[in-house]
Amino acid sequence: MDSTLRDYENKIALLTTEIERLSDININRANQIEEWKKRALQLESQLTSLNSVDEDNRRLREFLDQTKRERDESRQSIIKLERENYDLKNNRTELENKVAILSTEITRLNNIINDRGRQIESHRNSISKYETQLTEYQLLESKLK
Repeated sequence: MDSTLRDYENKIALLTTEIERLSDININRANQIEEWKKRALQLESQLTSLNSVDEDNRRLREFLDQTKRERDESRQSIIKLERENYDLKNNRTELENKVAILSTEITRLNNIINDRGRQIESHRNSISKYETQLTEYQLLESKLK
């Protein structure tokens, strides 16, 4: 019986040791589970932050796309205005050339008008002179009659 009792005591000692070992493993696993729970909470928090960052990124992309569209529209407007400016400069040059030509023509025509005016004045003087002579001849003729 002593031997059975010792066997039982040895088995109890072995089981107690095994229970303590398993208890330590259980405590370690529980600690690991708590660590994993904390890590999961951290990852959930990071995921929430990433979702927020993704939303911010989406909004920024939309803003960037809108800004690019506006930039392209502005470039097109600038190109159009540059063409219009070029055309206006050409028109201005053409008009300035026409003004110069017309100015020369006006000067030429004014010279002709002045010449004609002098000719008219000369003819008036001649007519006046002839009228005076005619009047004198008419007087002489009436005296002679």
